[in-house]
Amino acid sequence: MDGTLLKKGEKFISDSITDSICNIKSKDIAFAIASGRQYNELDLITKGMRDIYYICSDGGCIIYNNEVIYKKEIDKDSLRNLECNENVFFHSPFETSKGYLKGDVVKVSARGGGFFETPFGTYEVYRDKEWREWIKNDAGKGQAVEYLQKRLNISVNETAAFGDNFNDMGMFRKAGERYCMRCSPSQVKMLCNNTVDDIEKSLSEIGGK
Repeated sequence: MDGTLLKKGEKFISDSITDSICNIKSKDIAFAIASGRQYNELDLITKGMRDIYYICSDGGCIIYNNEVIYKKEIDKDSLRNLECNENVFFHSPFETSKGYLKGDVVKVSARGGGFFETPFGTYEVYRDKEWREWIKNDAGKGQAVEYLQKRLNISVNETAAFGDNFNDMGMFRKAGERYCMRCSPSQVKMLCNNTVDDIEKSLSEIGGK
């Protein structure tokens, strides 16, 4: 999503990219959005487009037409020591709770510079000066893509993936055609067989094949 479908400063997917996506889908090509953002936020960004797969929480769950069809829940017992901490957020497919466990937790995020031990059975998928995020050990964008391939009977060679950063590498490994943005880190570029400046052009080319 960020850095690919959405350029810096944009809040919604452009009408022209939306048209390209609709053209792709009209040719019986399945389309998925992979993002660490929450589903409700993605739904708003895409202006409520339906019949699109949303891969949320870095592969923690997949929601299709408002229905959870795939998820990797984190064991709540491993999160008990993080409860009642106002700097910790527990992410379920449709909502986020602050400091207390609620629903099926697919991602945990912690804010601030304090020490947070990695919850058992999870791994860290994001870190910066303000935030850390964890998902289940067997979750991720790559696993989510693999699930969709099995569900839709699509092979690796029939799969194209777009991304721009390290958290997209698992997804790239499950795709025969791998498109990364020109600004991507060198390690990401080495994994890809296409480097692009404009995702809209590439989507149009795929739709034209």
